[in-house]
Amino acid sequence: MKIEPAGEITGCFFLFIFLIFVIIMEQFRYCDILEGYSRRKTRVVHVGEVPLGGDYPVRIQTMLNVNTLDTAAVVNQIEKVAAAGADYVRIAVPSLREARHLAVIRRELSLRKISIPLIADVHFNPEVAYEVVPYVEKVRINPGNFGASRNRVNYSSSEYREELDKVEEQLKKLVALCKTHHTAIRIGVNHGSLPARIMSRYGDTPQGMVEAAMEFLRMLAAMDFHEVVVSMKASNTRLVVQATRLLVHCMMKENMDYPLHLGVTEAGEGEDGRIRSAVSIGALLADGLGDTVRISLAEDPVNEIPVAWQLINYYTRLPHEENLSWNTYPYHPFEYKKRETTVVDKAGLPSYPVVITDVSTVAAGGHEESLQTDFRDGSAEQKYSAREDKAPDYFYTGDVFPDRIAGTIPKILNSRAWRQKDENIRSKSFPLYTVPEILNLQQEIVQPAFLFLCSDDISEKLFSLLEKYPSLILVVGESRNVPGFHEQRKVILTLTAAGFKHPVVVFRKYPGKSIEEVMLYAAADTGALFLDGLADGLWLGNTDNIPAEKLQQVSFDILQASRVRMSKTEYIACPSCGRTQFDLPETLARIKAATGHLKGLKIAVMGCIVNGPGEMADADYGYVGSGKDKVSLYKGKQLVKTGIGTKEAVNELIALIKANGDWKEP
Repeated sequence: MKIEPAGEITGCFFLFIFLIFVIIMEQFRYCDILEGYSRRKTRVVHVGEVPLGGDYPVRIQTMLNVNTLDTAAVVNQIEKVAAAGADYVRIAVPSLREARHLAVIRRELSLRKISIPLIADVHFNPEVAYEVVPYVEKVRINPGNFGASRNRVNYSSSEYREELDKVEEQLKKLVALCKTHHTAIRIGVNHGSLPARIMSRYGDTPQGMVEAAMEFLRMLAAMDFHEVVVSMKASNTRLVVQATRLLVHCMMKENMDYPLHLGVTEAGEGEDGRIRSAVSIGALLADGLGDTVRISLAEDPVNEIPVAWQLINYYTRLPHEENLSWNTYPYHPFEYKKRETTVVDKAGLPSYPVVITDVSTVAAGGHEESLQTDFRDGSAEQKYSAREDKAPDYFYTGDVFPDRIAGTIPKILNSRAWRQKDENIRSKSFPLYTVPEILNLQQEIVQPAFLFLCSDDISEKLFSLLEKYPSLILVVGESRNVPGFHEQRKVILTLTAAGFKHPVVVFRKYPGKSIEEVMLYAAADTGALFLDGLADGLWLGNTDNIPAEKLQQVSFDILQASRVRMSKTEYIACPSCGRTQFDLPETLARIKAATGHLKGLKIAVMGCIVNGPGEMADADYGYVGSGKDKVSLYKGKQLVKTGIGTKEAVNELIALIKANGDWKEP
């Protein structure tokens, strides 16, 4: 479909639109600009010989998943991830024994001439943090279990202050050691393990996550220690984005410029893990946020590196926007609020973004038989009736109306072809117009209808058209830019600020024969639009030969990762590390095989108690390592059974799901 620009827009018209935006307060600022890419300027933090922040590239890191006491396994894995392109490597340090063993690992790395900064991941015990400092370039501490009470519920103001004083004393000792050994610190906040004092005031909210970090940042700044990186992590993609934006906003208000570490905890594995990571990390990178990235996959750590590299390169290769004068935001970036829309046919429902599947190439060639069974009549229709979660809401078929492609699912045809069809076909389909085409029509259009537009089409004539036809579903594409996220967000926000409530479907068409690449870019480009409640549907296309049904599945996966439409079981799986004492990837595969048909259920598979009940806060059921080949099972955050052998644990999990009435036969 050829898209023609509607014409030039005067500077006065754009000025008018931006003046409307000014009613939104500066209180929502978290990045330089919404209309293009501008990387946030941060201070430089020295992590060994590989500094981050400032003008340095966005760094890539990963975490080992072998036992920290197994020197050979640790060193071999470090060598592999370094060769794969990691800038830093993180190691789990659960106790003083592992902390002291870092000296042995250091010596072996030196003997093998392997040079890469090490980061110690410390939980619970401040003594472990003190011990590791001489052997690593950075130490990660969690405010939720560094010098804080874990089981209290209520705090008076004086009790709150007393606990902060205790934390400050412990931090002073750590900072003194870090200054001596030139070791950086990461304040790593996790949604599921916030300090009890924070929970008492804020709950497990983005505000609570941010205040947990800001307390530590203020104390470190008062100690004149600025070799600091900070992160906001959760398995919930929306929380990651909201908390990180809010953190930057709060740091701006207090004149802090610390670098950001980006990541999603327990992203999972395979396509789901990659899409979930791309949705949240892509949303932040697009706004110029992030100085180092870790993709947390429940796989070999080597697999994380190319995913991180693709996401980083996708945005940082963009030219930096020089005009940073527009700092007003016509939506709330720190909490979810669905854009107000009018329901048109299926589009615009508050909790049901639509999926459009493009089968125009197949339909035009008369090759319906090349589609999988899902896209044909007969058994296809029966399958869709039984499993609506897997069916698209519309098929785009171009210039033809192929009856053999899932007859009861509505078709979208190019408007010229649609007008030439008989009344029977027109009654079962919708026309798709372009802006130039609809402006030149001599007759009234039939509604509902679809209207394709991009930023080049924004004009007073378009606004008059939208006022005249309130039952149009807008398909917003990009005109010339890749990535086109900024352009599409600008179009939607412009329409919103002008008061239009038409449903918006985001359209993206990608070149390339690799579904892995298209999947990552599509999730990074479109995820933020759904995380922010700006879009009402998704339509993905490909210029090569990626099957339509595969792009359709990617669409559903993006919507699920963005937390706006559930179409299958969701798995919250940690990537495993030196604390894990069972084969997590193999266990996850067995659990998915047994429970993959339970649409909408959330199941957490966690390697240890560190990432246990807290980090699986959103899960309905939890499978958590509790010792060597031992597992505990949870219903929500409630421990149900412990000490289960890993051989029996999957069956026990199924029994628990059945006992609570959540099981359905495949």
